[in-house]
Amino acid sequence: MKSPAEQEVIYRNYWYEIELNTNNNVSNFIRNYLTIKQRSATKQNQIYLDFKKYTKIIPDIATLLDDLLKFSKYYNIIISQTAIEPKIDIALEQLNKLEVTAIYPFLLEMLDDYFANLLNLAQLLNCLNIIQSFLTRRMLCNLSTNKLSRIFLRLGKEIKDCPHLKNYSYDTVLGHILVSYKMNEFPTDKMVKDSLIFRNIYDMAARYKSYLFNMLETFGNKERLDMSNAHLSIEHIMPKKLNDVWKQELGENYKEVHYTYLNTLGNLTLTGYNSKLSNCSFKDKKNMCNGYKDSLVYLNKYLANLDTWDEAQILARTAHLTDRILTIWQYPLQLAEVFNVELIYSLDEEGFEQAKITHFKTIDMPTPVPTSDWADCIYKLCTLLYDKNPIVMINLVASETFKNRFSSGKRKSYNKEIADSHIFLKCQSNTSAKLQFLRELLPHFDLEAKDIDFYVRKSEKLD
Repeated sequence: MKSPAEQEVIYRNYWYEIELNTNNNVSNFIRNYLTIKQRSATKQNQIYLDFKKYTKIIPDIATLLDDLLKFSKYYNIIISQTAIEPKIDIALEQLNKLEVTAIYPFLLEMLDDYFANLLNLAQLLNCLNIIQSFLTRRMLCNLSTNKLSRIFLRLGKEIKDCPHLKNYSYDTVLGHILVSYKMNEFPTDKMVKDSLIFRNIYDMAARYKSYLFNMLETFGNKERLDMSNAHLSIEHIMPKKLNDVWKQELGENYKEVHYTYLNTLGNLTLTGYNSKLSNCSFKDKKNMCNGYKDSLVYLNKYLANLDTWDEAQILARTAHLTDRILTIWQYPLQLAEVFNVELIYSLDEEGFEQAKITHFKTIDMPTPVPTSDWADCIYKLCTLLYDKNPIVMINLVASETFKNRFSSGKRKSYNKEIADSHIFLKCQSNTSAKLQFLRELLPHFDLEAKDIDFYVRKSEKLD
């Protein structure tokens, strides 16, 4: 127990600074810090208990406090965006507009790598742009955000463990790993193009719309508008309610066109005169005072050159804006060679069955366990589960569910004894069957499929 004087010194030299660096959001900072150190996500209601547990494995409290203070400074860089260099600050500001806090553990770790000289300033900027592209493309393709925490908590380790980091830059390896998870984790150009034809942009979360149109308007534009102008809003070019003029302009299938494209990217723009434009005809919207022709908005320059607005024009503008999107949020370059990468998958994911396993780790294990193949993996895992709760394992041997996996005596195919339990395991089956066995087994030991990670090595030819 520290004396009051010692506690005062710790508070003044460390904890007070940490509070300042995190804007008094110490709990969230500690949660992200633990995520990096333990490679597992800490639940909001478990932060204190997990931190207390973590402090017990750090022999020197001064070392821990120094590390916490260091990472709190990185946290301040992320949330304040005023510390390194203007381009970095702008990139962090853009990322923060998306409000995806799942990326914070990786941002903290990447900043630590930057200050350890594992990457330079240009590579750091490119890494931030790659992450922004990854998140934006997923948003535009309406992909789930559920996997982001697991992807970003392990990303830093995957980069540093990659043997090719000595031959390729940090940002190149980051981009390659993100596109290597699965084909649809980092949406390709084609996926984005296909999605944006019909994607309901207007009904996206307000922060996403604001971010998207802000970037579409200002990217590469030296004559920028003040995007904080409260009068600027998103306007439907083809209006929400059609009058007779609009019905005639859209043609005989006006109902279908209106239903299909009303809220899509091609039919949306920015204006400070939304109420004035309202449901006026396209020609009036273009030619009236403060209409598209007079507009200072970059996005309206395209519209000023058109005479009609119908399905063909909506699709053409969607394609035009999509090209701009693919320029802003680019797909990472892929390495044109065979590139062996160790990736981490959880049991609740798919697409790794054909890969070679090297390690596995459950949520309550401090370090991954090396393994030679999938049969060795399930044998070692079953042994660990038996050690955790032998009574449950013994009961499962007698159950109908696992009669094709466990035997109370050694016999053909059942030849791997778990510890000294006289329980024998059948390991022979294809990988998919082994993984399904584990999915059925883990709940009996209060574990979920997401609580186990497999470290696998893939070798693939990238074009």
